[in-house]
Amino acid sequence: MSASQILPAFFSPIVLTLLLVLLGVVTRNRVVSILAAAFLLLVSLPGLVFPIYDWHQAYSRRDAAPVSDCRADAIVVLAGAMTLTPGRGGSVVEWGDAVDRVFGAVTLWQQGCADRLVLMSGTQMPEGAELEGHAMKSLAERLGVPSRSIEVLPVASNT
Repeated sequence: MSASQILPAFFSPIVLTLLLVLLGVVTRNRVVSILAAAFLLLVSLPGLVFPIYDWHQAYSRRDAAPVSDCRADAIVVLAGAMTLTPGRGGSVVEWGDAVDRVFGAVTLWQQGCADRLVLMSGTQMPEGAELEGHAMKSLAERLGVPSRSIEVLPVASNT
């Protein structure tokens, strides 16, 4: 492991808070412990956390070079981008955190890495709901991928 992989753990809010609390206990200084609690509260506020997170994401990607030498027969997008959320009339299907795999696949397609997208359909959709692969196809089409370049596979029981 390199220092760039280890050091961020020591600068996470929870670790810094625990170190401040430990320092407060060892030195028997309540002010340090109160500062630790205030720090944890401060770094938990969405108005502060989200801008810091956005900055971190942009900073993390600064060295990432665009894919320039890619060529494949197809770009395969696994299911799992949609989740079921309990609602009053039953479960509601919505995009989950893994929807970025669809955006990533479309970006690779736009860069010419492959001529076709192959979209998997998951099994977790309630009866009567659109298959995940078809929902991903609609999203990819809205992002500019022509229908002829997209293949939706039937329901898969596993990856």
